[in-house]
Amino acid sequence: MKTPTLLCLTFLFSSLQIFRATAAHGFFSPDGKTVTMVYGYKLATVDIPSGKFQTIELPEAFRDVPINSVAKGGKGKILFLTEDAVWSLKSGEDPQEVCSTAPLAGPHGLCVVTQADSPLKDWLFVSAVKRDGVNGDHATLHARKPGGESFGRIVCHRVYNAEAGYFALDGRFFLSSAGDVWEGVTLSLLPGCSAL
Repeated sequence: MKTPTLLCLTFLFSSLQIFRATAAHGFFSPDGKTVTMVYGYKLATVDIPSGKFQTIELPEAFRDVPINSVAKGGKGKILFLTEDAVWSLKSGEDPQEVCSTAPLAGPHGLCVVTQADSPLKDWLFVSAVKRDGVNGDHATLHARKPGGESFGRIVCHRVYNAEAGYFALDGRFFLSSAGDVWEGVTLSLLPGCSAL
């Protein structure tokens, strides 16, 4: 392994540890040579072969806006999640709002399906905080189909704290829960409710 790559990976690991990162805080380019990630209130890229770190400039309106998550979108877009919306960013353009996350509380863990042959192509998946006075607050998983009005709750059997979903290139779905990685299978796609 070349020194710049080792230094870059060390930097990435250190940076992600500082921000308590999950898979939903970064993604690799299709060629595997670049990582796009959340870096504080900013987005950043790291060129792995050279180790070059570069922040992505966002308009002034986003200067003090926390970015909760980032995901690879279709057609070369970067999708990112703030407290109240999902945004789309394409190089050389201003961010465009994709949809509101209302009424979800504490949205995080953005995931999107980009595989052309998937029946879930362009669906957005977001974790949110469920306020529960009996069992304590925990994360729940929600999905929004393209053009849908809002996010619907996904029932994750046997998973109490569903966070940070990710679709593998072969279409398998993974999510984290309390430090464990779970693999989910879509059983049904009912309006407003699905089961994994």
